[in-house]
Amino acid sequence: MKVTKNPEAFERLRTLANALPLTPGEKSGPMLNALTPVHVAQVNRAFDTEGASTGLPWAPWSAQYGAWRRKQVGAGILELTSRLRAAITMVTSGSFYRAWVAPSTYKFGFLDQIGAWHVTGTKFFPSRSMMTKTEEDAREFLIAYFEYWKNRTLAIVRNQSKISATHTWRDL
Repeated sequence: MKVTKNPEAFERLRTLANALPLTPGEKSGPMLNALTPVHVAQVNRAFDTEGASTGLPWAPWSAQYGAWRRKQVGAGILELTSRLRAAITMVTSGSFYRAWVAPSTYKFGFLDQIGAWHVTGTKFFPSRSMMTKTEEDAREFLIAYFEYWKNRTLAIVRNQSKISATHTWRDL
């Protein structure tokens, strides 16, 4: 067998291979944007299930507070005004926090002291975390990460590779 050098083809292949890894700018921008709706849905689930979806159901109200709250209109635990949920789920709330930390950590949270007290608990009320992530929550992040990477890769190679739009995260 005779191998003929083709520098142009090798350079195209090298350029393509160098383009596939996510850059820090992509991780801290578009990828973070792709993961944000996953986090928001998980936090909303925690509020809707009063913590059950996190694996740590929220403690009920104290008898005295419960008697007062039952006189208020509708809202469940941690939702008297909906301000806390908004602080944690609305990117534009001013309290919503998200960041990428090199090399591969994504952080979500909120900058709200009252919310932090609810997450950690105080001597006045128990911990009620809406931020705890389960194994299924981690899987949802993996799926979103893979879908972003797959779509980006397809755009780079312009459908010239063996990765097709029919591949899913299950192919990992």
